[in-house]
Amino acid sequence: MSRMPERIFNVLRSFKVRELRWELDTGNYRHNALLYPVFYLLNLQDASTGINFLGRNGIRIRVGNRLMRMLFAFFK
Repeated sequence: MSRMPERIFNVLRSFKVRELRWELDTGNYRHNALLYPVFYLLNLQDASTGINFLGRNGIRIRVGNRLMRMLFAFFK
């Protein structure tokens, strides 16, 4: 039986999220106010999230990996 799907999954798991920034505006002041505590709790983790009232929406994800980590995951 082929182990290729398992190897590919291991390589995908070897990637690490280096930076996560998320900025959200729902367009509704009430919804923004209700989401504000949720985003505050998310900021206690390693993510940078925020609710704004300026109409800006965006997400930035920076993912990193090293060749040795991918090779080790593939041949594991």
